[in-house]
Amino acid sequence: MKGKSKTAVSLAKDQLWKVNGEYLHIVDLGKTLIHYKMSTGLKQRGVPVKMTAIGTVQKYLKTNKAVLVKT
Repeated sequence: MKGKSKTAVSLAKDQLWKVNGEYLHIVDLGKTLIHYKMSTGLKQRGVPVKMTAIGTVQKYLKTNKAVLVKT
């Protein structure tokens, strides 16, 4: 049986992460899904909102050594 990882990245609404020269902005956080935007700049407009499972984003941030820019 799988247990929760103790090193899981904690996510919250309106967080901004820097990953490999891009920015990941968390728009909304639900029980199982997360809405986020990926952009190359901080002030970039017209970026589509994407949706995926929370675990997928946590794994992506951890494997790519993301840095939290803003909470």
